Amino acid sequence: MNVIKKNDFFNILRLLNGLPVDYDLGMHCYNSLKLDDKYITDKLFAKALHYDARKLFLKSRNIKYSIGSLTLECILIDIGGTYNEETYKKILNKII
Repeated sequence: MNVIKKNDFFNILRLLNGLPVDYDLGMHCYNSLKLDDKYITDKLFAKALHYDARKLFLKSRNIKYSIGSLTLECILIDIGGTYNEETYKKILNKII
């Protein structure tokens, strides 16, 4: 199972929150990862990204979330019982 590592997540996040050329590189890196859990990692990135970067990320991934779906409680429910639950919780704790 391909899952994201904590260091990879934050390296890509740094690129996505950077300049437009950094953002493009970050999206390329993220899309190059053949993750089995993109639903959860998409939510974690959406939660962690800053304003314009978040809008751009959601648009480029063709994702629409309701207002409440990015709350801590909703993300914890999604994370619960997954193969990579411990890593996701560490990422979420560092985000908040």
